[in-house]
Amino acid sequence: MMNQFFCSQQTEGEDLIGTADTAPIYVFLECPPPWTMEIWNSPALSEELKRAYLQFRQAVHDNKLNVRFGFIYGNRPGNTTKILIFRKPLGFASGYQKQEFNVSNLEATLPILQTNLLGGLQKPAPSRVGLYGQSLPTQAQIENPLLIPGVDINPAVPDPKDILICTHGSYDKCCARYGNIFYRQALETVENLSLNQVRIWQCTHFGGHRFAPTAIAFPEGRFYGRLTPESLTAILTRQGDIDVLAPLYRGWSLLPHPAQIWERELLHRLGWDWFNYSVNCQILEQDEENSYYCLKIEYQSLEGMIHCDRLEVIKDPNRAVALHLSCQSDAVSHVSPFFLKTWAKIH
Repeated sequence: MMNQFFCSQQTEGEDLIGTADTAPIYVFLECPPPWTMEIWNSPALSEELKRAYLQFRQAVHDNKLNVRFGFIYGNRPGNTTKILIFRKPLGFASGYQKQEFNVSNLEATLPILQTNLLGGLQKPAPSRVGLYGQSLPTQAQIENPLLIPGVDINPAVPDPKDILICTHGSYDKCCARYGNIFYRQALETVENLSLNQVRIWQCTHFGGHRFAPTAIAFPEGRFYGRLTPESLTAILTRQGDIDVLAPLYRGWSLLPHPAQIWERELLHRLGWDWFNYSVNCQILEQDEENSYYCLKIEYQSLEGMIHCDRLEVIKDPNRAVALHLSCQSDAVSHVSPFFLKTWAKIH
């Protein structure tokens, strides 16, 4: 029976808000599918490169860096391999800071990530030989990656928007069934709207497969689920009824999960203008069970006006929803959504 089960068919009554991932750093490597469930075992990676990336990810962990890795793929011209790095800025932010690189192949991605994630954190060995046998970056290359041979950091389109759609079917079959269909629809939508600055990518798992089709919009870092061509059009053009986003908006990854519920309320109140605001959030208090949070959210308009709200957000177990969290799961999990308990404007 479970073989015929699709987890996304059970969640029509579940509120998506508060489910956006919140990593401070995202790294996406262009790697052709097929992708295995554990992406680093995918056939496009040589055995030597798999071992090298295993060591590299251990070094990232040892240096206490919180990085979400993923693979992307798009039918684009050229024979280069793209690297996208998104970092959450300190303080007020309206999106992630992006670095973009074009290199010759997958093997050439590793020196770039060594330079940009570990450069300055690790002390190079006297031989200056790093993972996968490459020379470790020099101090000059750390300060200027263009000095690394074969690297191009200029995107073909100025300030592109990247839409990443999960099509990772080996992780969850909902992403294969619904993600691939929506990926093709998204390509057609962008072409019909002549949005040359928008790039559509297939992407590996980033959570929320029970909301398939799911997507992330970068550089702002907003997560969506249950998407349709019509709702994608509204997101890309920022036109129409803002409440079309209410049932499909998962949250803004710049904010912690409990703050995402209030951010959706601000989206409802301020409309499409909210996409031009920058935010800063501070958790003032939380309990040991992570079921109560007191937060301060500041948000700034393009004109420089700053607002500040104080919130109390709780999880209510009495409103928990019983779900299978994936197509492969036989167990039922009880998911308790966040609810706004109190709200007050500070200034």
